[in-house]
Amino acid sequence: MPDQRDFDPDEVNHYKAVLEAELEYIEGEIIPLMKEGVLSYAPAFGLTDEAGKAGEYEQDFNNIWMDIQNLKATLKGMIDVTEQALEGYELTEEADLTELNVVSLEGIHSTSDEGGTDNSPADYNDLGGNNIPE
Repeated sequence: MPDQRDFDPDEVNHYKAVLEAELEYIEGEIIPLMKEGVLSYAPAFGLTDEAGKAGEYEQDFNNIWMDIQNLKATLKGMIDVTEQALEGYELTEEADLTELNVVSLEGIHSTSDEGGTDNSPADYNDLGGNNIPE
């Protein structure tokens, strides 16, 4: 039988932080180099056919630029999915706690008007409720 996998919000937050750091690096370091830095122009170090090589460089540059834009979009999408997973987990946890509270109170106290049984304060004390007036 395979092991049970549990959702760990701390690990998801860590994973989200890694994704955000990668996105920040791309936007803060790589893209500025391609827009205005040393990667923004074709190198021309002793090439005999500079015009042809410049055209190849431009095509390669455009391909890499599109790859980086796709990578940014993918990282942003992954960050959004992790945020949705965390939000869903929080909502599920709240619903589970609410359900547990309702289930734990059902059968402990009901009135005869609801078709249940009347429970005395002594019944509550037996269940650990110490502050119930008699």
